[in-house]
Amino acid sequence: MQTNFPPFQTKHFETNVDNLKTDIIYSVFEKRIFIWVSQTKSMGSIIYAEKDKLAEENLNVPTYSLTTLLGDRKRDQMYQIMARQVIEQISKNSNKALLLSIATKNMEIEHLRKVLQQILKNKVW
Repeated sequence: MQTNFPPFQTKHFETNVDNLKTDIIYSVFEKRIFIWVSQTKSMGSIIYAEKDKLAEENLNVPTYSLTTLLGDRKRDQMYQIMARQVIEQISKNSNKALLLSIATKNMEIEHLRKVLQQILKNKVW
């Protein structure tokens, strides 16, 4: 029996954010976009984000659901804010959900803003 797997697109790049090597990998699948961001060569926290279709239909305002699947929920509030900003950008052009894996060495707001800029700059959606 032959199985046909749907094709998916993967893009990888390296950048420096505040002199920290940052790897970013995007994989686009049929129903979601996986983004792996790491300055530690580990998975770090994993956050799932999606646009709520039913709430938008009822309220006529886009709403989003975010869930930390792996990681410290209290520490990862900044990562959730980043995931929210990424899913907002994705949902402008696509109905795909986001799976974000992120591990940074620096949790300062300005550093995380720069990481977010790199994610959005090299998008695949």
